[in-house]
Amino acid sequence: MNLLQLRFAPEDEWHGELTADVSARGFAGRGSAWFAVEDLRRFVAALSAFPLEAQNLPSIAGGFGDRAEALEQVHLAIAFAPHDLRGNVRATVHLATEVWNGAAADLEAMVEVGFLVTYADLDQFASAFDGLLTGENTEAILRSSVA
Repeated sequence: MNLLQLRFAPEDEWHGELTADVSARGFAGRGSAWFAVEDLRRFVAALSAFPLEAQNLPSIAGGFGDRAEALEQVHLAIAFAPHDLRGNVRATVHLATEVWNGAAADLEAMVEVGFLVTYADLDQFASAFDGLLTGENTEAILRSSVA
C-alpha cells in the first residue's frame, strides 16, 4: 500500500515540527523537519487546485539552511506533479536524517519514494492536512487509490 502519514507538533502559532511516515512498494521511512505554519498553509492551498497549476505545483521542503530554496540539508520534502493523461498525480516524498559530523560519520539514512494518487486522494489529504494545522485532526493521511 502506498501511504503518507503526517503529524504536526506546533511550537507556537507560527512554527512547528512536521513528521512524515511513508511507505510505497516495499520502501518505508520516517523523517521530520520544522516549518513555518504559513508555508504549510500555502502548500495546502496549492494541493486544492484542480488541475494542479504548473507555476504553483504543491511542494514543501524543510531541513537545515537559511532559505527553503537553498537548504543545505533536506530532511523532509513532499512534492506533487501531474503524471499522465489519465489525471493521475505523482507524489514524491524525500526523508533524510540530520547530518552533523559528515554523512559517513553520522551514518546518514535517506529514502525517496514516488507513487501515484488521484485528485480525489489529494482533496481528502488537503482537507485532513488543513485540519492538522488547525488542531482538529491528529494526523493527515494520503492513501493512493490508484491500482
